[in-house]
Amino acid sequence: MAMAYFVSIGFGPIAAIAAALTMVALWGGLNGYMVGKLQLPDMVTTIGTGTAVFGLAYLFSGGKYIYRNFIESGIMGLNDGRAFDVIPYPVIIMFALYLAFWVLLHRTTHGRNFYAVGNKPVAARFSGINVALYISIAFVICAVLAGLSNMIQVSSQGKGEIKAGLTLLMPAWAAVFVGIAVFKKPTVHGTFLGAFMISIMQNGFTLMSVPFYFMDLVVSLTLILSITLANLDAVLSRPFKFFRKAKE
Repeated sequence: MAMAYFVSIGFGPIAAIAAALTMVALWGGLNGYMVGKLQLPDMVTTIGTGTAVFGLAYLFSGGKYIYRNFIESGIMGLNDGRAFDVIPYPVIIMFALYLAFWVLLHRTTHGRNFYAVGNKPVAARFSGINVALYISIAFVICAVLAGLSNMIQVSSQGKGEIKAGLTLLMPAWAAVFVGIAVFKKPTVHGTFLGAFMISIMQNGFTLMSVPFYFMDLVVSLTLILSITLANLDAVLSRPFKFFRKAKE
């Protein structure tokens, strides 16, 4: 919505994207500060700020679509443009980001620190890692990537729509947990595989003219199944732990 607003008041594509990404980075930093520094519950904090931003979007848009200057500004090229008239820009952006974050998370010390903070923050803190800083950076990165993905979707639709990003949340969760279920741990290539599978499902349903609510149902069930498989060892071990304690 911010990108659409900046386009409507005369910003060029690059300026509108940069200004909007700056805004989402600030919100991500705010989330990171509250969760990392103030140690507020992450789920409650992000739901609260997400709802607040959702309300702010209604304030400056009045709940209406923003489509002024979309065609003239060239912002739709973010989705429709092609490199060498062959490869769509969203495909290039996707592979570039996956490669960059695969290198960051799997081949650098900072990546290992991110995993340590996400897995055992107390142990990471005693290991000398600045946990609050890494949490803040993680929230900023997530906010920027989420904002960028929604900007691509908005540019494909040719208008700013407040509820456009709501359709991306459940598939994003499902993609992550599908990857965890396959590789038994969070990985960049696992998330890529999960996103690829979810995209195939959604495109297949669209081609078969399946109602959107059925698509949401299947994606939600996929998420639940993925979480179950990702924690299968713990689920299967619980009955044995119960009988072991009863025997003792």
